[in-house]
Amino acid sequence: MELTDQSNRLQGGACFGGWLHHVLKPSEIAPLNAILFTEALHETGVPKGVLNLVNGDGLTVGAAMSAHPDLDMMSFTGSIRAGILVA
Repeated sequence: MELTDQSNRLQGGACFGGWLHHVLKPSEIAPLNAILFTEALHETGVPKGVLNLVNGDGLTVGAAMSAHPDLDMMSFTGSIRAGILVA
């Protein structure tokens, strides 16, 4: 399905709150849904750099993201152990 009409572009933009930059790190076990989601959003016209997909294992990528000086906020879904590691 190709999502290129103007209404879909507006809906895609609205869900990303004024084109703030987002980094999506999917589960290393099942990343396909995040890859397809990212591709679909780019097809709607979301500008490059607004949604960034980072694949890898949670420990390595989570540690790098939580320590990165340019990340103002980080939200995650995971275990208590993961929350302590990224806090």
